Amino acid sequence: DISQEDIQNAKNLGGLNNDWDLTYHLLKNAGIWVPYDDIVEKFQQLYWNNGNGCINDESLIADPKLLKMLSERYILAVFTGRPRVEAEFTLKKFDILKYFSKIVTMDDLPPERQKPDTLGLEMIKQAVYAGKMLYVGDTVDDVRCAKEFRITGFGVAETREQADLLMTNLS
Repeated sequence: DISQEDIQNAKNLGGLNNDWDLTYHLLKNAGIWVPYDDIVEKFQQLYWNNGNGCINDESLIADPKLLKMLSERYILAVFTGRPRVEAEFTLKKFDILKYFSKIVTMDDLPPERQKPDTLGLEMIKQAVYAGKMLYVGDTVDDVRCAKEFRITGFGVAETREQADLLMTNLS
């Protein structure tokens, strides 16, 4: 059994760039060795499953009205460690794809430059640069990426402990 606390503690370490990496790490730390490719295959079977998996259990955290308002004043973009098909599926499902001018996914980056590498932010900057960038993310890696790219980053957290950890990585 792996608890939500175990998952969050692993995410707080940083360097686990997507759910596959996180799953591999959690299993390894539990003393279970599974080849990485098998994890990816099984995870995608359960999570994606051609749009019929657990991806449909996700809920939208952001208010679509807020995204609409922000998109009318600012250029919005997405930088995600997900495959493009999943990112676009979710954005379409919640009818918010229209608010984003640029989407950078794991499919757009070479294997050695995956999120949280700053290449994704550079691609966004080149595509939609409007003078100033702000990066909002929910992981330590997101905050570190913003800091490394020398832009303002905001960490979104569910708990006080997560907020404290994100703040620690901003300094």
